[in-house]
Amino acid sequence: MRTIETKIYKLHEHPDKELCFDWIRNNWVDLGDYLINEVISSIKTLNDHIGGSIDWSIGFYSQSCFVRFTDYDVDLLNDLNVDELPLTGCIYDAIVIECLKDNNFRKLFIYLDDEHDYLYSETGLTEMIECNDYEFLESGEVY
Repeated sequence: MRTIETKIYKLHEHPDKELCFDWIRNNWVDLGDYLINEVISSIKTLNDHIGGSIDWSIGFYSQSCFVRFTDYDVDLLNDLNVDELPLTGCIYDAIVIECLKDNNFRKLFIYLDDEHDYLYSETGLTEMIECNDYEFLESGEVY
């Protein structure tokens, strides 16, 4: 029998925090999937409310995203109050409704790009690590 000792670090104790950030960035590529799912829910619920058809592709890289609503009821759209978040109750309701009213979804795509950048930034990762009480090996790998 043998015993192996392993040092486990909190982020603030780690000798090289960048190793921890890099390990997460390289291994947890789906940190923002919940945001994409919320946007998709808002889009689908809006379509259910106003009718017509939708065609979309949503992700964190705005150059490959698009949203097209066609043959929908403009009056039903205009009756929606964005302040009430009337579709799913999340902030994306307001953004999706405003984008369709303006016939320009660029604001949504920029918002998603900014959210992605924040999630993987040092500040965003530190928040996530501390909220979830993650610990690390000396290599930077999550323990």
